[in-house]
Amino acid sequence: MILYHSLIADVIIALDHQLDTQWREFGTFLHVTPAFMDRISNDKSNVTPCMLQLVEKWFVHEDGTGDLPRTWQTVVQVVKHTGKGRLAEQLAEQYRVQLPVQ
Repeated sequence: MILYHSLIADVIIALDHQLDTQWREFGTFLHVTPAFMDRISNDKSNVTPCMLQLVEKWFVHEDGTGDLPRTWQTVVQVVKHTGKGRLAEQLAEQYRVQLPVQ
């Protein structure tokens, strides 16, 4: 679990809040179910921002978070799909993964 905490922090830091308002779109491209995202946004007892919860629960393979590989390649691909091409390029270069062609 310690490894996941490090990866979760790395992803959140790398995204630099640039997708916080698009967390549902990000989750959709990660194949997270709408019902799971609704649970995140409706959980008033948890003050953790939705994007942080989404990334955290996706990395630990919580039910409803899809079956995509938990890799930087996946994160870069999803960032690009959300329209943040420059951020995707920076992440691809920094983490030495292939930038999706599209």
